[in-house]
Amino acid sequence: MSSPHRTAPGPRPAPEPTRGLLARGRLALAALWFTLLASYRRRAGGRAREAGDVPGWVMVTLMSALLVAGLFIVAGPELEKLFKAAISKVSGM
Repeated sequence: MSSPHRTAPGPRPAPEPTRGLLARGRLALAALWFTLLASYRRRAGGRAREAGDVPGWVMVTLMSALLVAGLFIVAGPELEKLFKAAISKVSGM
């Protein structure tokens, strides 16, 4: 029996520029998320119950903003293509 010949792998294709951008965006969002969460926990831990739920509303607002920003980073180019296609259909261009 003869052993199969192995060839050296060819050069890897260059990474797409959006993949690096998406990875950096996700990393930045994760860092921001954990920073805000740690800040919230530090501040909310020492307060009395009578202080109200304002920090909770602030956290919900920030979480919503981060969710929208994360979705835009991931799906922004595709949403832009869909929007341009819809506008071109309506305007007849």
